[in-house]
Parts: sequence; structure tokens; C-alpha cells
Amino acid sequence: MDSLVINIIFGHFVGDFFLQHKLMADNKYLPGWAAAGWCSLHVLVYTVTVAICASNFSPIFLLGIAIPPWIADRFSIAHKWMQLIGRGDLIPNEDPNKAAFGAIIYVTLDQTFHLGSLYILVLITQT
Repeated sequence: MDSLVINIIFGHFVGDFFLQHKLMADNKYLPGWAAAGWCSLHVLVYTVTVAICASNFSPIFLLGIAIPPWIADRFSIAHKWMQLIGRGDLIPNEDPNKAAFGAIIYVTLDQTFHLGSLYILVLITQT
């Protein structure tokens, strides 16, 4: 596997999980300017982390890292997709098994979007 791809994936997981503070995660999708600020702060930390790991600071690369997760996180695209496919009832849910299953679906959809957008970015910037 190409080392650039490994570095980008590593940067993604560090930026999206290890460096995302609870305040960012809990507030980034809520209505209002303060929530947009939390989302923007998360995406800034995420973008810098991925760029450092990829050793690429070109403006196109930075925008390609930043824009998709800002859209996905700010507008909770994974949850909207769950509603579209008839799984929106799983989050939130009082049944622990359904809630756990819903969380797995949500995280899988969210990560597919994030990693897919990074994959497309690599394809675009490597040609």
C-alpha cells in the first residue's frame, strides 16, 4: 500500500478520534453559530493533522481535506442517510441493542464518507 495513503488514513483517525474533544463532538452538528464554530475548530484540527501526516500543505489539498468533513459533521450526513434508508429510528433509541446497532451503522456511514472523500482527494491530487 502506498505510504501516502497509510499516512492519510493514520492522520484521519488521529484527527477524527484522538484529537476531537467532547465539546467538538457534542456540539458540531447543533444549530447556531457556536456549533458552527465547534465544527470548524474540529475540522481545523483534523485538517492540520492529516496534512502533517501527508506532508502536503498545498491549498487544494487542504481544502480537499477540510470541506467534506465539515459538511458531513455540520449537517450530520450519516444520520440523514440513516433516515433515508429507514434506519433513522435507531438513533436515539431506548433499546440498548438497537442503540448499539444504530451507533455501529452511524459510525460506519460516517467513516465511509470521510475515508471515501480522502480516497477521491488522493486520486485527484495524484494525477
